Amino acid sequence: ASDAISTVIRRRFAADVSLSSTESDFLDRLGRGARRSQVSGDLLQRESAEDPTPQFILTGWAAHEHVLDDGRRQLLSILIPGDSFGFLPTSARRALSSVRALTSVEVVDGSALRVAVRQSHRFPNLSQAHAAVQAERQSLLVDHLVRLGRRDAVARVVHLLLELHFRSKRIGAVEEDAFPMPLTQVMFGELL
Repeated sequence: ASDAISTVIRRRFAADVSLSSTESDFLDRLGRGARRSQVSGDLLQRESAEDPTPQFILTGWAAHEHVLDDGRRQLLSILIPGDSFGFLPTSARRALSSVRALTSVEVVDGSALRVAVRQSHRFPNLSQAHAAVQAERQSLLVDHLVRLGRRDAVARVVHLLLELHFRSKRIGAVEEDAFPMPLTQVMFGELL
């Protein structure tokens, strides 16, 4: 299981782009880095944090969130193993949302990837894969906005479940067409 955990980042990046053995080894080493364990409810990144440390989820689920002045929470996106947070667009200096653990999670520092993708001559496919992952995050955000704004309640739930199934399958977390679903009814309400 430990090997499967350490390779989840590579599986995520290799879903759309063929990586060289050097790039695959780099991502596997990143996944074997010093892990930090957090429990459900822990804040992993604070909204408006300046230049947050890029991190990858190795185990468990987390979410980007925004907490309103009255204490209510809106979940903006779900993070599953292989997903990252803290990689800011080049024009941003502060995190746009908080990230909170929805279950117990293990995270690993992704700072080395930030450096590697800037060395596109050394890691050309890795740079391309990172760009594809970031573009997909934007696409998922658009899908979420459409899900919230234009779908009825049943369609929202079905669309979210299909998205999570697809994303889980790409990292090898689907067995016999089933995947882990740690979201509670309250979390579904905060997301949808």
